[in-house]
Amino acid sequence: SVGRVGGAVRMQGGRWNSEAIRHWPVVDDGPAGIRQGVYLPAGRCLNYHGAVWVRMMTLDSDAAGEIEIGLRRRVATPDGSKQAGECLASVRVPVQDADWVELPFHLQLAPGQVSFGEPVDFTIRWLPRSDPSLHLLVDRAELLPDDAVDGLDPEVIELAKEWPVPLLRWPGGNFASCYHWREGVGPAHLRPTSANHAWGGLEYNLFGTDEFMQFCRQINAQPQITVNTGTGFAEEAAAWVEYCNGDAASTPMGRLRALNGHPEPYNVRLWEVGNEIYGSWQGGNHGSDENARRFALFAQAMRAASPIPIELIATGNQFDFAIPGPGYDHTHADLRWHDQLLKQAPNQIDYISLHALPSNGFMLEAETDEQAHNAILAHLTTWENRFLPDLFHKIDLLGSAGQTVRDPQRPPIRLAITEWGPLGSHPNRMVVENFGAVVYAGVFLNMMMRNADRIPIANATGFMHGGCIRKAYGVTYIDPQYTAIQQYAPFIGSTPMRVNLTGPGYDVTHPADLGAIENDVPFIDAAACKPAQGDGLLLSVTNKHLNQAMEVVIHLPESAPYGSVEGSLLTSPSITARTNPVQPDLFPLQALHLTPGEDKTVKLSLPPFST
Repeated sequence: SVGRVGGAVRMQGGRWNSEAIRHWPVVDDGPAGIRQGVYLPAGRCLNYHGAVWVRMMTLDSDAAGEIEIGLRRRVATPDGSKQAGECLASVRVPVQDADWVELPFHLQLAPGQVSFGEPVDFTIRWLPRSDPSLHLLVDRAELLPDDAVDGLDPEVIELAKEWPVPLLRWPGGNFASCYHWREGVGPAHLRPTSANHAWGGLEYNLFGTDEFMQFCRQINAQPQITVNTGTGFAEEAAAWVEYCNGDAASTPMGRLRALNGHPEPYNVRLWEVGNEIYGSWQGGNHGSDENARRFALFAQAMRAASPIPIELIATGNQFDFAIPGPGYDHTHADLRWHDQLLKQAPNQIDYISLHALPSNGFMLEAETDEQAHNAILAHLTTWENRFLPDLFHKIDLLGSAGQTVRDPQRPPIRLAITEWGPLGSHPNRMVVENFGAVVYAGVFLNMMMRNADRIPIANATGFMHGGCIRKAYGVTYIDPQYTAIQQYAPFIGSTPMRVNLTGPGYDVTHPADLGAIENDVPFIDAAACKPAQGDGLLLSVTNKHLNQAMEVVIHLPESAPYGSVEGSLLTSPSITARTNPVQPDLFPLQALHLTPGEDKTVKLSLPPFST
C-alpha cells in the first residue's frame, strides 16, 4: 500500500521471495512500490543516475532492507515480442539506517533496448529484510541521464543558445508574486516543497537562484530577476539583491551565497519590481497608490543592498489605458496607475513594464474569426499610435513646471514589455503556441524596432511550454514563434530607418482586449534597419491578411548599391497549425532570392499571414 506521511510516500512492507521477485512482471504484483512513467533520451544516452531519500519507520537499530530501483517496460509491443513490466535495468541498494539517508544509484540500458519515444516506468520497490511489516518513507526521487548539464536537459540548452536569448526573465510571471527566494537556495534536500499558488501543483524548489544564474551563463543570457511585491516585502527583496551582488566577506547574504558554493558575486543588474500586481489573479494584488508606495520602498532598499548600480523595472499597467468599466472588474484600472508611479518614485524608476497579451476570445466573443484576427493585430497599432505616446508624454513632462521633478542627471525613463504574445482558448484563432503567433511576433517586433530608443526590452511570455521551446514524449521541439523571433537576431545592434508605407487596410469597430476602434489599419507591416556592421539593409515585412496574398513593392534608397536581396519566408496553410512531437519541423523556412529592378525596387509576393 502507498500512503502519504508528511511530505514523503510511505511504502508498506510485506513478505517476499528474493528469487521470485526477479520475475514479477509488474510493480503492483510484488512488494510495495511506486512507479512513474518517463520518456528517456535513449537515442543519445544509455546511462542514467539519480538518488532517492529514504527512512525506515522504526527505532530498531538492527532494522534493514533493500530498495530496488529500476526501469521497466511500460507498454507491450503489438507483436508481443516485448512485454509490459519487463525489467530493463535495475539495482538494489541496502537500507540500514533509521535516519533519513540519500541513496545514489546508476542504471544502464543496452543499445536498442528502448525505442525512440517509448515510455518506460521508473520504479522503486521496498524489500524489508529484518521485519516483513517494516515501512519505508521515500522522498525526493531523482532520475537524470548522465549527459545532463548541471541537472538540465542538454537539448533545451542547445536550443536556447541557438535562439539566442540575450535576456532571460525569472521566476515569473504570476509565480513571482508568491515566490520566496530563500526557499530555493542551499542544499536541494533541505529546500521546502510548497504549493504553486499561481499554476497549481507543487513547487519543489530544485531550480533556484544559483541554478538560474548557471543556466544564464550556459545560454549566454543576461539575468532579469522579478522580486515578489505581492506577498513579499522590501527587506526580502533587498536580501535577494545582496545574495546576488554582495561581497562574500563583508555581507551576510554574500556569505550565504559563498556557503552555497558560489563565492563570486553574480552582479545582477536588471531587477523587475513586481508582476501584474494590479490583477485579481495575483498574490497580494493592490491598487495604484499602494503599488507606487511599495515600489518606492522596494527600490530604496534594493539599491542600498547592491554594491554595483542596478536598474529597476517598475510594474506598469496596460489596463490603465482602458476606460474603467465592468469588463475590467478583474483588474485595477482607474487611469491613475502611471501618474502615481511618476509622482511617488520619479527618481527610482529606470523602466516601466507593460504586458502586451491580447486575448483571442475576451471581448471578441461575438466576432467572426477574421474580425477577431484583425482586431488582435490592430491592438498593436493602437499601442504604437495612442497608448505608448500618451505614456511617453507623461514621462516627458517630469521636470516641467508644476510636475514632479526628476533628477536631470538620471537618464530618461524607458519602457519594458516584459511579457508579450496572444493568449486565450479559442481553438480557431491565434495563440502563442500556434502559427498565428508568427504573425503577431512579426508585427510586434517591428513595432519594437521602430521604438527601440524608448522600449529596449521585450520578453516573450514563455520560455518553455508557452510559445517557444517544448519537451513532450521525450522529444524536444519548438513552437513556430521561436523561429519567428530567431529571424530577428541579425537586427541586434542595428539602427532603425524610416519606412513610408502605403497600401490597403481594414477597420476595427469592435476592438480586442486593450485595443481601440481603428480605421485603415495597414495589412502590411514593415521595418527597416541599417546593420550594426557593414553595408546593406535589413528588412522585415509581415502580411497580416488572413485570406489574401499581398504583392509588395519595396522601394530601396537611391544610394543603395544592392545587387541582390536574400531572405527567408515563414508561412503556413493554417493559422492554427502547431508543431508537435510527431511533426516537430512543420514550418521550415523558405529561402528567398530576389533581384532589384533598375528602378531600385524589389517585388515580393507574401502569402496570407506570413512574415
